[in-house]
Amino acid sequence: MIIIAPLAYHDHGHRLYRQPASLLVTDPTADAVQVLQAYFYRWEVEVDQKDEKDVLGVGQAQVWSKQAVSHQPAFHVASYAMLLLAAIQCFGLNSTSALPPLPHWAYASPRSASVPLS
Repeated sequence: MIIIAPLAYHDHGHRLYRQPASLLVTDPTADAVQVLQAYFYRWEVEVDQKDEKDVLGVGQAQVWSKQAVSHQPAFHVASYAMLLLAAIQCFGLNSTSALPPLPHWAYASPRSASVPLS
């Protein structure tokens, strides 16, 4: 089990803490850094799935044949993956150089995505 220390934050002058996070690992020889990296990669997958459903409408297509019902979501997700890979090839993994400047109130995000996560 890996326990991540709680994060401190300020709320109206009071110092508060979030709850500690726990990761249950089934491999006792696993390196903690690799486990945490895999956990963060998993979060990226969750965000991509949310983008695919909310922004691109995966699963909402109106198709006629039974075969298209099963093939359409896979095709949509594969197309989105190719789009992300093309963006990484053109602009780099964490590059936001092709994007317009952020407004003053927005925080810079190190992640390229179809939708900002702010």
